[in-house]
Amino acid sequence: MPPALALVLGDVLMHPDSSISEITARTGYPQGYVSKSVNRLREWGVVETATDPADGRRTLVRATRTVPTRIEERAKAPVDAVLAGALDTADSQVVAEVRAALELLVDRLVPKGARTRSPALHADRAGVRRPSGGSSA
Repeated sequence: MPPALALVLGDVLMHPDSSISEITARTGYPQGYVSKSVNRLREWGVVETATDPADGRRTLVRATRTVPTRIEERAKAPVDAVLAGALDTADSQVVAEVRAALELLVDRLVPKGARTRSPALHADRAGVRRPSGGSSA
């Protein structure tokens, strides 16, 4: 999922039953982009929309009931396996360096209250070794 689309989804998750205009204001993306993103997410079965009963001109957006479970399942994916596949390398040192760089970016760019960490990442930081292989994200 492209990062901008993921940001729209994240906004919907944090602010259920928001209008397209409200999502636009919070994300800073143009209204046309937000509308297209919501349409794509709806096609994927990730969000659902409804007409605002108080104002029939507004469309309200919320995540479907299955989304939190799907996100939790993805968060459990072993990050090293995903990175190795994306980098097309089996070199564990390269994967570790990229993971450390990504963690630094999260520490610098993502507000503390908005962070979620996968259990796999916590295990890596604690020095717990996971079996190699695993599912893809």
